[in-house]
Amino acid sequence: MEELHNNFITSQDSNKNEDLEIIESDDLFLNLEGFDGPIDLLLELAKKQKVDLYNISILELAEQYIKYIENVKKLNLEIATEYLVMAAWIAFLKSRILLPEEEEEEVSSEEMSEALAFQLRRLDAMRRVGNDLFELKLLHRDRFSKGINIEEKKIINFEDNTNLSDLIISYSALIRSQNLTDYVPKLKKLETIEVALSRLNKMMNSHQDWTQLSLFLPKGLDIRKSVYDCSVLAATFSASLELVKKGEIELKQSVPFGDIFLRPKVGGKHE
Repeated sequence: MEELHNNFITSQDSNKNEDLEIIESDDLFLNLEGFDGPIDLLLELAKKQKVDLYNISILELAEQYIKYIENVKKLNLEIATEYLVMAAWIAFLKSRILLPEEEEEEVSSEEMSEALAFQLRRLDAMRRVGNDLFELKLLHRDRFSKGINIEEKKIINFEDNTNLSDLIISYSALIRSQNLTDYVPKLKKLETIEVALSRLNKMMNSHQDWTQLSLFLPKGLDIRKSVYDCSVLAATFSASLELVKKGEIELKQSVPFGDIFLRPKVGGKHE
């Protein structure tokens, strides 16, 4: 027990009371229970080289790890399986570094070393970030916001016992209260075809030659402003087509969308 005590010391730091420090000596022993896993142990060993993690010696690190595991075994301490697996892998990596590379090997010792170094750098970065987070001052414990009024929130629960019948009755009462009336659109005065036919029949007796259709319209029409005037034009044109159908007049139009002309048909009623 005295030998074990001389090779392990417990950190007295209140924030790290579960971690164990590495004794500064040539033959160091580690309390493996103070680490989260073999990669955590490797990181501590790498930091003992006192160089940047980008420049660590993987070979030296492998030798240190294997030596530490062997020293722990000599003390008859129980070692977790994951540490032994890492020790076997480290020993294999060491042999790959020392022995010549074989052409058939898929992964070189340089790639394996870089992969291990990358894991160490990543673990170191996560530990540093974690330490920075724990060192931050907590809101409402170490620091307080200014000018915040904390109001008590009241939660009011309403119990609704209504059903579909109650909803229908309420909706009906709302509709009745609005005094809705039927919508009756205003009817606009429009010209009928019958009136236009009567007007054409009267005027055709005094127009025996080709006459423009617009001359058969009442004077003062403005189809751009009045719906009734538009209906007069439409009814007059429809009446002229009806007279053509009966064989009483003839229509012609020289060009598309041009003026329309009409005259009594030879042998017709208005000749």
